[in-house]
Amino acid sequence: MRDILKTRESNKVFYLTGGKNIKTVKEPGVEIVTYTNTAKQLCSLIWYGKQSKPSKHYAWATEEKREKYVQERLLTVLVRETDKKVVAARKKAAKEAGHPYKTGTILYGSWGYDQTNIDYWQITRTTGKTLFLRRIHSEITKSTGWASAKVVALKDEFYEEGGYCGKEYKKVPQCWIGSDGSPQWYVKSPIHGNLHLWDGTACYKSWYH
Repeated sequence: MRDILKTRESNKVFYLTGGKNIKTVKEPGVEIVTYTNTAKQLCSLIWYGKQSKPSKHYAWATEEKREKYVQERLLTVLVRETDKKVVAARKKAAKEAGHPYKTGTILYGSWGYDQTNIDYWQITRTTGKTLFLRRIHSEITKSTGWASAKVVALKDEFYEEGGYCGKEYKKVPQCWIGSDGSPQWYVKSPIHGNLHLWDGTACYKSWYH
């Protein structure tokens, strides 16, 4: 049976054979079918996106309850699809406008398990939609306890050799849309995680291992 019900249409045949009063509502992101089955139950089927198997299959006590459910689902998906379109449009507009980074801008990355690693990177040049990074040194400004401290970046003091040091990395900035509708930019770190704009505030760092 699992092999037979591979498509949405085959699932419809399976559920709707012998059914009566079949009605279909199809909107972007959702399809809902209501019908009366062979046991004279008021039923509904719902698919989201490109699903082949129905997400929900209900039997309802009254037509009013079923209709209320259908309208609530349609409204929920409408809002979700509208939000997706708005976010996509804002993200497209942000990328077309270009990233906010400039030569000399400092980025930082914070990552680690059981300890907090801090990496500082400086943008050495930009070309169109891309930028180039080199890792820079940092210094401790304040001890915060055993094996931990606050550190700041040292602009223009580039690492010269070893591991991720010394090499210039080419990156394409990425963005997502925040809850306020504004683009939030970041750069994928050559080491781990993402890099964000450094505001000059000392960052917490630890080295337990």
